[in-house]
Amino acid sequence: MNNHPTNDDDSGVVELEGEFVTFKGHRHVRRYRFVSLREALDGSTVLALWPAVDLSQIDPNRDTEYLTRAGKK
Repeated sequence: MNNHPTNDDDSGVVELEGEFVTFKGHRHVRRYRFVSLREALDGSTVLALWPAVDLSQIDPNRDTEYLTRAGKK
């Protein structure tokens, strides 16, 4: 968050509906707009998301959140 790594250990489900991704955990429910899914050079997976607000309010440089998962070794 804000260019600092964070970690949130929670479990739950992920719902995909149209252009939105919703994370429903035991402690949080968060809804985002899907932007992209990529593989990084090191083999990790990078998911880019925007907040679920009107697109005219989004600044990609400010609002993009990246979720990563380490590549399999």
